[in-house]
Amino acid sequence: MRSLHLTESKIETVELSQEEAASLRQIGQALASQASWWGQALDDDEHDEARTVVQCNQLSEMSYRVRISDAIGVIGLKDTQIVVRPKIPLPHVLHLFAESNLLPRSSLKRTNLGAETNFFSVIAAWFIEACEDLLRHGLASDYVRVTGILSCARGKIHPLATARAVMSGRPEIKCDYDTRSEDISLNRVLRAAVLRLLGSPALPSALRARCRRIQFRFSDVGDLQSSDLRARPEAVTRSYTDAHPLALLILTGASIAMQEDERRTWTFLFRTPEAIETGVRSCLSHRVGVAVAKRGRELAGDRKRRLNPDLVFGSGFAVGDVKYKLTIDGSIRRSDLNQVTTFATGYNANHAVVVGFGPSATGEQVQVGDVDVRGFNWDVNETNPVDAADRLAESLVEWLAVAAPVH
Repeated sequence: MRSLHLTESKIETVELSQEEAASLRQIGQALASQASWWGQALDDDEHDEARTVVQCNQLSEMSYRVRISDAIGVIGLKDTQIVVRPKIPLPHVLHLFAESNLLPRSSLKRTNLGAETNFFSVIAAWFIEACEDLLRHGLASDYVRVTGILSCARGKIHPLATARAVMSGRPEIKCDYDTRSEDISLNRVLRAAVLRLLGSPALPSALRARCRRIQFRFSDVGDLQSSDLRARPEAVTRSYTDAHPLALLILTGASIAMQEDERRTWTFLFRTPEAIETGVRSCLSHRVGVAVAKRGRELAGDRKRRLNPDLVFGSGFAVGDVKYKLTIDGSIRRSDLNQVTTFATGYNANHAVVVGFGPSATGEQVQVGDVDVRGFNWDVNETNPVDAADRLAESLVEWLAVAAPVH
């Protein structure tokens, strides 16, 4: 199987067969039909018909122009594997995902990322390593209610079924009783994630072999139930704190599998904008000295409208928006300028900020009436994402010192 490497939200020309192009379009339609994929409600002026995850336009018989919107991961087609890389270096993405509580932070210290490492392989490797570590300590178990045929009474007896068995000459007692079992919610989530990985053609052979050994250890664990996804590790199951969130990421990362005749397609695409936004807000909230929150505000008027800035500082004396895009020269796009100025006007704030991603920490400054708009970047050239977070916070602290009201 050949591999193609694309960058999210970037239009690139690739060679695909007509069957692969059709499967790719079908994947895009399947994801677009999931309301949860977009991560937020549609704005008043947006329509479902205009949104798509995958754009695949034919240029010639075997050439297609492809764009994967705001997602990273892997798409498996008939003879092609498409690896979708993030817009910014992967270590920065993983750090922000950890800050957004989508990844266990301790996992970030256990893997050295190579030049060809992609998001799916990192998540798979971390999950398999976490499961192996968990199995060395032993799976958790709990009492569960089961029904069985016993030779001695135990728990609650089924009188009618037991009487029929005895009258038929079978000394059997049907009972409901409690017994300790590994078939609990946490283990069912892990087993389901293992099976999901084994169903992916993108899983490297070395990881697949380790994954099969883990699957065998979960032989006494049943199938995933809908209520299992709400279970979370507690004090007595703290050994699951690495493996469980990674399992949830694998299960909920918009993974879909489709079967068409003898062709099988599999994809694991995870939307990035909301996770990146949450991660940036988390990084700033414990660095800048004031509360940083996402807090909407209803607008008066004939139609129901709402402002939803990504960053509201303190009581709302300053607002901002996180733009998950590369800004090479630090300039603020006109559409972003208009949006953040509207946010500031709605909050009666004279200071607004656009946080982007680029090779320098400081971006553009624009004065729009009474609103001072500043651009600051998460410096993607920093080798250590923590240093990038610190530099962004330092810039914002200086800016907030001017923007903050004087008491």
